[in-house]
This record gives sequence, C-alpha cells and structure tokens, in this order.
Amino acid sequence: MFPDEEAYNRLHLTVLSLTPEELCIQQAFRSNLSRPLTNEDLQMLLCIWQDDLKCYRELNSDRIRELSLEVDLDALRLIKNYKAATFAETKRGIQLIHLVALFSAHSILQEVLNTLPPEFHSAQTSDFLTAVHISAALGDYLALRMYIENNVSVMQQDSVSSLGAEKN
Repeated sequence: MFPDEEAYNRLHLTVLSLTPEELCIQQAFRSNLSRPLTNEDLQMLLCIWQDDLKCYRELNSDRIRELSLEVDLDALRLIKNYKAATFAETKRGIQLIHLVALFSAHSILQEVLNTLPPEFHSAQTSDFLTAVHISAALGDYLALRMYIENNVSVMQQDSVSSLGAEKN
C-alpha cells in the first residue's frame, strides 16, 4: 500500500500527531500490569519529557502520587540524542521521581522536591533503584546537586549494592 516503510511511519506519526521521540516514549512505558498507557499517563509522560512545568501542574495530583509504571529502557535508547541510562532491560515500579530523573526534567524535579513529602524523593523501583541512581548513571550533575540540596539520601544501595554516589 505504501512505497516504503519510512513513508508509512511518517504518515502514522502525523495521524497520531506524535513526534518520533514521543512515539518511542509511548512504546517504552506500560502500566505495572503490562497494559498500555492511558491517555492521561501518556500526557503526563510527555509533560515530563518536555519538562513542561505548567502542563505538569495541571495534571491530577492524586494520579501522579499513585503512579507505578514499567519501562523498557532499550526502547528509550531509540530516541535520538537521548542519553540512555546504563541500566538494562525493563524496570518495574517506576514512579514520578524516577521519570523526572530519566528525562532530566529539572523544573519538574524542583517542583517535586518542593511539594511532595520526603518519602516520594527516596522511592525505589522493584530492584531498589532511586532517582539518585538514575541521575548518577545519566551523569546529570544538576539533578544530583538538587537532591543533595534537598537532603535526599545519596547513600541508598541498589540491587547490586551500588550507592547512588558511586554510579559515575
């Protein structure tokens, strides 16, 4: 029907009005029950990807607090110029603070650190990764500084006994 796969993909992206990066994000994330994302979940991910603080503030705060996703980090590596973390495979139990770290969304990170209780700042994935571990693996020194300035522990160990401060 289409002369080549690339033409089909361009048409598909236009119809969905998603950029290639946004499509990768949509494909990389699932609910913790391996179900596709809801439109609200996708909107939240795209707000964080773009570090759009205004959009983030308009989201349902109760839904954000309850959020728990799984992410295929290999799919995120397909995003052009994305500094993919050194973590492999799928990660489960991804919460808001982890998403903010994955996307280096510094404006939203500051908002999270200022508005959510400290237990959200130190949340762990199913294999005990914290946002500090993720930011360290990405080499995101600004985020690491923000955690330290907000008294987020950088000494928690992950599943391979690495400290967040030792990742980079």
